[in-house]
Amino acid sequence: MIRRLGSVQAGSSPVLYQGSAQALCLLDTATELLMVRRDFRAALETCERGLESVAGFPEQEDLCSFRYGEVKAALCIIGIQALAELNKWRVVLEWVLQYYGAPEKMSAKIMQMCSSFSVSLDLQPAADV
Repeated sequence: MIRRLGSVQAGSSPVLYQGSAQALCLLDTATELLMVRRDFRAALETCERGLESVAGFPEQEDLCSFRYGEVKAALCIIGIQALAELNKWRVVLEWVLQYYGAPEKMSAKIMQMCSSFSVSLDLQPAADV
């Protein structure tokens, strides 16, 4: 079965609070802006709004915070892709760190994406970036 990013099957997750519902809606919007409309700046701004909406959620290891962690990671991944499309390679790590605070708090996927950009920058002439 195909699910949209941020969609939730009935009975598969805890009750979603208003903030998480808003974040899921913003995740779907950001995905559409990035992939369908190719409006990268609007996708990035939407991700930032979504990340601000989940910023106050607890980071404990319970099921509810896991959902928030998933949404936060997905918003960051879409945001990273939007930054790449806008040729803002050099600010990717700084942008992600403003939401995670420290590299060790990032998911492996996000860290891998940041590392890939760093390697790409090392291989490109400075004038191309």
